[in-house]
Formats: sequence, C-alpha cells, structure tokens
Amino acid sequence: MIDAGDETVKVIASDISPLSEASEHPHQSVHFMVDISKINAGQIESSILCSEITRAVSDGFIHLLNGQSEIVIYLGSDIRLSSSIALTRAVDSLLGTGTTRYL
Repeated sequence: MIDAGDETVKVIASDISPLSEASEHPHQSVHFMVDISKINAGQIESSILCSEITRAVSDGFIHLLNGQSEIVIYLGSDIRLSSSIALTRAVDSLLGTGTTRYL
C-alpha cells in the first residue's frame, strides 16, 4: 500500500522477507519485469534459457513493460522455476537489477 502525503511518500508492506530466505519459502510464481525500451530480444531469450536449467515448482511469467502498456507471457507448465538467489542474480545480471520478483 502507498501512503502519499504532501511532502512524503511511504510504502506500507504487508509481508517482508529477506532474499536470502526466498529459497526456503517457495512462492507460487516467479515474475520477470522487463522494460522493453532497455532490453533486446537476445537478453530475454538468454534469461529464459538460464531459467530452464533450474529445477522447481513455481510458474514463470515475463512482463513486457512499455510505458503504460504491459504484456504478460506465461512460460508454460514445461518451464518451472525456483525462488533462489542464483536465479535472481543470473536474470538480474542479464535484464537489470530488480527484474525478478517472487509472488
């Protein structure tokens, strides 16, 4: 939730956990938030290939962001992902810091 005042903005979280604990608490899905104005198709493909080698149980989604528009792509039941620091680092190094989100 966001609390916006005249001079400050506060983000109020209902649940916060360290990234180091992400692999201990499986999430239902892994989302890659990709700003297509900053990324090329090769980088997206590389991140998917990186994801495929990870054994897991979570659904995967790519969110293609372009200004106010968003396209969400489900990676399918054949590509299952794991909430891990290794996955986050690998994908974020290809697509940018903060790309990977676990829900």
